[in-house]
Amino acid sequence: MLGKFAVWMSFSPQAVPVLRAVMAVAWLLIATQPALALDSQRTLTQALLRKWQIQQGLPQPTITVIIQGADGGLWLGTQAGLYQFDGIRFDPALVVEGESLADIWINDLCEDSQGRLWIATRGEGLLYLHDGEVVKHTSPVGFPMQNVNCLMLSRQGELWAGGDGGLAVYRNDTFRKYDHADGLHIPIVRDIAQAADDSIWIGGDGSGLMVWKDGTLSNHPDADRRTVNTLLAAADGSLWAGTNRGLLKIDGPGITSAITTGEGLPDDTVECLLRAQDGVLWAGTRNGLCRIIGQEVEAFGTREGLTQSAVLTICEDHEGSLWVGTKHGLNQLSDRRTLPLTSTEGLPTNDAGPIVQAPSGQIWVGTLGGGLARYDGRRCEVAANRRAGLPSSRLHALAAGKTNDLWIGTDKGVCLWRDGEVVKVLNIKDGLPGNDVACLTFDDASRLWIGTRRGLVRYDGNSIERPISDPVVASARISVLKNAGQQGLIASTSNGVFLIRDDKLTPLPGDEAWLREVHAIEIGPEGEFWLASRGRGLMLIKDGEVSLFTIADGLFDDEIVGIAIDDRDQLWMGCSRGIFSVPRTQVLSVARGERARPLDCFSLSPTEGLRTVECQRDVQPAVSRTTDGQIWFSTIHGVLVIDPEKLQRELPTPHVEANRLLVNGEPMRPNHPVVVPPGTLNVSIGYTAHTYSWPSRTSFRYQLEGFDKDWVYAGTRRDAFYTNLSPGTYRFRVSAANFGGSWSEAKLPVEITLRAAFWQTPWFPLLLGLLAMGTVWLILRLRVLRVRARMDAIISERVRIARELHDTLIQGFSGVTMQMQAVSSQVNDPNLRKSIHDVISDAGACLREARQSVAGLRNSQGTSMGLAAALEQAARQITETRDVRLHLDLPAASPSLPVEVEFNLLRIAQEAITNAARHSHARTIDVALTPKPGRLALRVRDDGVGFSTADRERSDHRHYGLIGMRERSRQISADLTIESRPGAGTTILVDLPLTGHETNGAPPHSSVYNPSGDT
Repeated sequence: MLGKFAVWMSFSPQAVPVLRAVMAVAWLLIATQPALALDSQRTLTQALLRKWQIQQGLPQPTITVIIQGADGGLWLGTQAGLYQFDGIRFDPALVVEGESLADIWINDLCEDSQGRLWIATRGEGLLYLHDGEVVKHTSPVGFPMQNVNCLMLSRQGELWAGGDGGLAVYRNDTFRKYDHADGLHIPIVRDIAQAADDSIWIGGDGSGLMVWKDGTLSNHPDADRRTVNTLLAAADGSLWAGTNRGLLKIDGPGITSAITTGEGLPDDTVECLLRAQDGVLWAGTRNGLCRIIGQEVEAFGTREGLTQSAVLTICEDHEGSLWVGTKHGLNQLSDRRTLPLTSTEGLPTNDAGPIVQAPSGQIWVGTLGGGLARYDGRRCEVAANRRAGLPSSRLHALAAGKTNDLWIGTDKGVCLWRDGEVVKVLNIKDGLPGNDVACLTFDDASRLWIGTRRGLVRYDGNSIERPISDPVVASARISVLKNAGQQGLIASTSNGVFLIRDDKLTPLPGDEAWLREVHAIEIGPEGEFWLASRGRGLMLIKDGEVSLFTIADGLFDDEIVGIAIDDRDQLWMGCSRGIFSVPRTQVLSVARGERARPLDCFSLSPTEGLRTVECQRDVQPAVSRTTDGQIWFSTIHGVLVIDPEKLQRELPTPHVEANRLLVNGEPMRPNHPVVVPPGTLNVSIGYTAHTYSWPSRTSFRYQLEGFDKDWVYAGTRRDAFYTNLSPGTYRFRVSAANFGGSWSEAKLPVEITLRAAFWQTPWFPLLLGLLAMGTVWLILRLRVLRVRARMDAIISERVRIARELHDTLIQGFSGVTMQMQAVSSQVNDPNLRKSIHDVISDAGACLREARQSVAGLRNSQGTSMGLAAALEQAARQITETRDVRLHLDLPAASPSLPVEVEFNLLRIAQEAITNAARHSHARTIDVALTPKPGRLALRVRDDGVGFSTADRERSDHRHYGLIGMRERSRQISADLTIESRPGAGTTILVDLPLTGHETNGAPPHSSVYNPSGDT
């Protein structure tokens, strides 16, 4: 049932769509790179195991099949549906058309060259999923089985399907069934494989194993009375068959070998097989997973962390991770960037102690309670313990001599390990100041220096001596000893740190309290000293200058227990919080003041190391660098090995794509242009990158062209949401990058078009503008009609008033005048007659004024002769009976003005001229009407007695002429200005804006009218 993915990888279709051709090229490039697979030099327990069960979001616990598609996505077939997994979340298969895949029991999966995902099911026959559409093949359309157990895509492009009832082959868009009548003696086919010679092998119940070659079916006798569950065809022509009675290897006719529990197989029932990219064979059994390399079988089961014993499916992705499906979850095995060594890998205890490498290359690991272990390049094994003669199983210090002798410091003395046995033990009886040995080192003369909790001694191979008599060292607690070459020996004591040369002490510079707690020392390539103090950080001593660095300066932790420098000039430090490194040259630059703090610190993630990364205290050395450049760390949970050259693992560029699209809550195909009818547009887009080594460290950025002006950096988030988008066409682009890698963009952007409603189209604002203009025109037109109607009513009323005045007041004045004239003719008294003549004269003047008012009322529309002519006529009528000189400065043709404006201007002028003629005793009155650009000015000026404008303002309520002029000015939106002072005449100015009217008057002409006849 398994191994189909490897078969699919070898298939070369003749006709491939453009996009899938690009993917094929990408896969070819990956294939030409060095094989990415689990490191076969490591044990399976050293791999990083990630697990997903119901608690971690796995929708269905039983994983029956796993394959990786051409786009890099992982497909998971379960007993209740099909899911796609990107390392972070599980998404149901996107189905927008056809039957739902929920709750379908899936037995096998296979992807063809056209991108169709074929699905073998229990009870639902054969289906395929393509571009969101599910198509079902059942008996009515030619497929003969309801229970399909396995699928295989041959190199010739044929789809082979096996199940309950036989075998079916899909050729030329039709199925051909083979069963007992065609010589197939396997009623239930469980797996199919194509060998290197293109023969088709069929396994299942009944005869167990048959082969189809050149159109003929034949039995293979070596599998009789076995149930064949899985088949795997190897490139060398051999065939592997997993059965209920072990694993068979068929190399040719009559050449069959078996691997069973007797050879290390966890269980004889083999459910699935896989050949990895590096050629390693993997087998899933009812009792766990196993790796087969040559004759070695390595098992990995529930005790090692597998989610369940029964392994149903195995798949290797293009990054080399191994995926294992069981009845209770999904498992991923991948190489760590670190190498852990624990009791599982042979350490006598996880409480690790000092680590040292002998000149021969042998690596020794001491423990706290388990004795001494050696590392053979893959595993550890116990080398010595109390039974082998060690004075104690708690080892605190190790030192390797030039002759590969190993000196071991314990809490009960020091001993020499040579050729597999303890040959010497030194303790208090032999001259040690104390049995609790804390550190060991050799000087350039190959003499062994021994630091104890009670002082420092030296052993020359024959006897122990105290080279330093000064009690500051001789009887102090010794924590660290470090050979500094020609500079001498560095000793860290409870009284400070000292340089010992020629048996003389030289204290190192620095804070005394700080130097009393030094627990790690390293010598740099420039001869500088690196010292670590428990809880106080890192000290650098170079050329007599001291620099201190703590967490505040960028260090990961202040409690440092060991230091080592790698080939890339990185300072590696083990601490209470784990493991970290800083560039040595960067620290030196900061110390010289050439670079600002903080430091660039790299810390190792706990998931890349052990469950708990806490380095061991009070062992020497706790951190050790080996000749191959690796850094070894002693921790409270075993040993952790780092190869700095392999920390940055090169992985294939992640394939990124948008895999989920919801438009207004409805699922859509993200790889097809989507057109949305007018309305609200809310979009949810899910995207992913098919990289599985560190999916949580994959970063994303996206941009919705037409909305986002630039890339939106989303971090590790894998969804984008947009609401209330405006009509238009949008393209969603997304790219991803592995941790520290370059960006890779999705090949197909998501394209969404929202159609515009009629009110959102470009011509709708134009229509609104035209409608607004028409509305304004209509309003103005109605206003003009209302104004004209009001003016007509006013004119009619004025005509009526004029008629009434003519019929009453004027007729009455005429009658009175005639009677007074009659009376005058009968009066002989000259004085009385003169008085009567004066009365008649005044009555005549009043009668003339009354006729003028009547004429004005009847001429309320200004006059047909125009404003200038009306002004001239009115001015002459007012002044004709007065001894005053009239000067007119009027245009030949007056401007075109509304009727009410002409009327109000004429009345203002009449009032001003009347006031000047009656009250000012003026000799001259000037009347001017001057058109200006955008304005019209009316001026009436006299040279009469004038008045005080301030006094007149206070008493204005008694002078209705001025009030009337102001009211008329405001009515036509004109500015009225009155300029006058006693003895200096009066000037009335009216400034009228001509908004909307052109000043089409001709140039003004001047005339002088003198009623008295003067010129």
